[in-house]
Amino acid sequence: SPLQPTVIVTTVDQFASRLLFRGYGSSAGMRPVHAGLAANDALVFLDEAHCANPFRQTLSAVQRYRSWAAHPGSAGSVPFHLTLVSATPPPGVRDTFTAGTEDHSHPVLGRRIRAAKPARLVVAGDARGGDALERLAGRIAEEALKLVDDQRRAIGIMVNRVATARLIHRCLADGGRDAILLTGRMRSLDRDDTVGRLKSLKTGARRMETPPPAEGQPTEPGHGHPRFVVATQCLEVGADLDFDGLVTECASLDALRQRFGRLNRGGRDDIEARATIVVRADQTDPKSRTGDDPIYGTALAETWQWLNERAHNDEVDFGYGAMDEVLPEDPEELDRLRQRAANAPVMLPAHVDAWVQTSPAPTPDPEVSLFLHGPHRGAPEAQVCWRADLQADMNEGRQVEIVSLCPPVSSECISTPIHILRRWMEESGISDNPDDSDLEGNPAPAQGAPRDDRQIRHRVLCWRGPEESFLIAGQAELRGLRPGDTVVIPAEQGGWGVFGHIPPGPNDGDPIIDLGDRAHLQAKARPLLRIHSRTVAKWPEVPARAFFEKAAGSRVSSEDWEELESEIPAALEMLASEIDAAPQWQWLKDTAHALAGEYGSRRRPRATPYPGDHDENGGVGFVLRGSLWVGEYLASASTPTSEDDSYSATVRVPLEHHLRGVEEWAKSFGTGVGLPDSLTADLALAARLHDVGKSDS
Repeated sequence: SPLQPTVIVTTVDQFASRLLFRGYGSSAGMRPVHAGLAANDALVFLDEAHCANPFRQTLSAVQRYRSWAAHPGSAGSVPFHLTLVSATPPPGVRDTFTAGTEDHSHPVLGRRIRAAKPARLVVAGDARGGDALERLAGRIAEEALKLVDDQRRAIGIMVNRVATARLIHRCLADGGRDAILLTGRMRSLDRDDTVGRLKSLKTGARRMETPPPAEGQPTEPGHGHPRFVVATQCLEVGADLDFDGLVTECASLDALRQRFGRLNRGGRDDIEARATIVVRADQTDPKSRTGDDPIYGTALAETWQWLNERAHNDEVDFGYGAMDEVLPEDPEELDRLRQRAANAPVMLPAHVDAWVQTSPAPTPDPEVSLFLHGPHRGAPEAQVCWRADLQADMNEGRQVEIVSLCPPVSSECISTPIHILRRWMEESGISDNPDDSDLEGNPAPAQGAPRDDRQIRHRVLCWRGPEESFLIAGQAELRGLRPGDTVVIPAEQGGWGVFGHIPPGPNDGDPIIDLGDRAHLQAKARPLLRIHSRTVAKWPEVPARAFFEKAAGSRVSSEDWEELESEIPAALEMLASEIDAAPQWQWLKDTAHALAGEYGSRRRPRATPYPGDHDENGGVGFVLRGSLWVGEYLASASTPTSEDDSYSATVRVPLEHHLRGVEEWAKSFGTGVGLPDSLTADLALAARLHDVGKSDS
């Protein structure tokens, strides 16, 4: 509702695509609605603005074009304001609010500003050539172990590439260390679970010793068991973690300052925080060709040289106050040490004229991703999730029916560049791109034209709702994949190791691949349970699971269904009472309890059989769908979308009453947000006539 104050937390791609009338994942009919809501009566906070310079420029262009409105009063009365949030503001930004001199004496903030963060400069001498990443990963792991002592038990490791992070994590984990891997290529539910294990590392949290290593595993000196958090650039922004020690790969100066914000973040006086900055041997000279890093350009080598010029005994203090005193005053010199920011194309009136045409879109249609990430940067992405109840040999219709029983939501998906998805579908196996990073706007690799002669090895479903979804089984369908699309992969086909990181699960370390039911509960706050042999088999091993395994093999259309259904409430209660496992299974406990409670109410859960011909190959199993809200999940539930059936009704309304009702709503919206009377009257007239064509049918 335009009259309801709303806080929306989203990504550059999702917000900006809607702002420019090309909302990723939205229908053509909703694009003007999303654009109007995004560009009017909005305060936009662009967090970590130094990472999104093209989008900042695009927002400024939108602000400029709003002043061209046919009703000049509307642009002023319905505001659109941009606020940048960053510890390292982009070049050219002068109107800033930052810590002042008086803040140095503040009892909390002053302690953070004054905290010393000595960093040792180390060159990985053998990290050069074809195996540079492997050697660099080994050296960084060694340096992390050196930082561990009686005080420093929580060590952060931050590197520039996903492949490097994986190598370091594997090195530490294989050595029996408690190592956690965090990358930007994770499902939000997995990330929440992983960060939940790091509560003791939050700023201001009471430090708690982690469990000792298992029997036979190597121990560390000191008290407690040290923990290593290995991460990419995803920890540079938005992570409230407070490490005792830090090892970081050398990067541009602005990136390093972001990373050091996680070392002794709270300014604790009871610890001697220390850090190590490691650089590859072939990246130390800014004048050499190898010094031009694919991610940070020449800024990496320039930063390394600048740090060495200011080092004392190969150490530099990266404390906020100490570093602020030695930063170059010359803007050009400071700019050499920053990662070079991409620029968006100039937004012309012709671009806007094309974008406002939404149904149908014109040809040619300007590519909005250029205005989000800049030319040749920011590879377009799709959302990828897995479902255990799908099989690759199922036809399109049946796959769509099955996914419709529990439509995918964003929290169970990994964002992955479309070129990586395409490569995986065409090849049986691919390795990590050594230059792949989690940095916003990271340069996209050059892609050749699609080749029709390449065989599709992995059939997947492109989900666009029950009516528009299609099976990608050939190059023609693959070319139809658009940025923001959701791709559903049968779990048997794998692929999660290619697209991102799924952490080990609580059941013997096997990762939980299918998160459909859990994501549905979190997003909709209503219980849903897919009773299917492949989903139930992944539940915790409790006695009640045996009943549902048997039920998953039952044909719901048989005469035995009534007897089976009569036993379900008690089995659900038993399941809820028996689950006392890892936090990853709390959703199952809550879902079972909620569904059991509905059986005792007037509104019983709805049982929907799995689609199929009820022979030995299908039609087995069912989905239990509740209709009542589930307590604590209600606070985090998303608003029902256009695909949600919760607003469907069977009441007949005459067309005349409907048109007048919509007219009154439009008029109340226009008046409520302060639009000029003439524009409010236009909106009311459009609403009054919006469905008048139905009188002809």
